[in-house]
Amino acid sequence: MEISSVGYGSYPEILLLNSKFKPGDRFLKIVLEVHKKDVKFLGDFKETYRSLTRLFPSIKRHQCCHDSLYAEKVRTRGGIPIKEADIYANIAHLIEHIIIDLIANISGLSSVSGVTCGYVRPISRHDIFVECPRKELALFAANLALEVMENLNNGTVQKNRVKKLTKLAKIIENDYRKRFTAGEIADRIGCSRDEAQHLLSNYRRLSKERRK
Repeated sequence: MEISSVGYGSYPEILLLNSKFKPGDRFLKIVLEVHKKDVKFLGDFKETYRSLTRLFPSIKRHQCCHDSLYAEKVRTRGGIPIKEADIYANIAHLIEHIIIDLIANISGLSSVSGVTCGYVRPISRHDIFVECPRKELALFAANLALEVMENLNNGTVQKNRVKKLTKLAKIIENDYRKRFTAGEIADRIGCSRDEAQHLLSNYRRLSKERRK
């Protein structure tokens, strides 16, 4: 899977797709391409969801398609709060929910909403919109979400690394004008300076648009 384009701003055309969207809201927009190999490894919606809840437990509390125009077109099963659709859309939809979860937990916002819009052709392409107060945070959440799904795909997810990166992002978001040193981050996260420097480098990489 890959993000083929990124945008950030107001998108009035999507306001009717979710009753929680408001005029003037700022959104991350990504165009996500889901490949056949992703479907092969992540196609079991229930198992992929369970794997994600081990990394992001608060996903269990998400409300999905709440009061949406399209709520009747999707379904739930097995007590999973995230609605299930076709196999390509499921992967894109789960990425949307990871982005929502990261933005909410890092920013401290009580409510973050989003929507995934699938293309008729190609069916592997999706527009994902998620509310976010800052572009850098939006990019970090989108890139980390994609990285997590890619790592689930090849079995290399590092739960501790994801947890520390999220904690680092929260520290930075609470005072994003400040330039943090590796020493400060090491003290606040509880790791070595070398690891803190590595985490900072990863944070900076994830907070930028991916280059092809």
